[in-house]
Amino acid sequence: PGMVSRLIVVDISPVRYPAGHEAIFRALLNADLSHAKSRGAVDAQLQTEIGDPRIRQFLMKNLRRTKAGSYEWRINLPVIYRDYEKILGPIECDHPFEGPALFIRGGKSGYVLPEHESRIRAFFPEAEILTIPNAGHWVHADAPAALIQAVREFLGRD
Repeated sequence: PGMVSRLIVVDISPVRYPAGHEAIFRALLNADLSHAKSRGAVDAQLQTEIGDPRIRQFLMKNLRRTKAGSYEWRINLPVIYRDYEKILGPIECDHPFEGPALFIRGGKSGYVLPEHESRIRAFFPEAEILTIPNAGHWVHADAPAALIQAVREFLGRD
């Protein structure tokens, strides 16, 4: 607690979320990166399971070229997949964070719901919840200027 003076959380609550990333895991785990000659070739492989180009491009931020010239995932995909159920679980906490906390939610997102507010306040008693109306779950992509403004205002308070 002494390392954090204030906290910003963007469009997620400390609750258990339902699974829903099976197609993404299937696509990433089944991608043949050893023979891919370009990022476009990897994108084409992912397209069979992940139709939305925004999601593919987001996931491909985790793709890097090795020194040998092939590609690899920069994330520890096997461990994330293995521990997926644990990752989905709610955050458990013995001591609430007593400092200022800002939860920013997208108005078109279903990740920070009114029924989550009591749990948020149990862990973050000073939490403020701000809604950016025209943003979905990817607040940073849907409304970057509004997100930056909210962050600056929160961090600029005394």
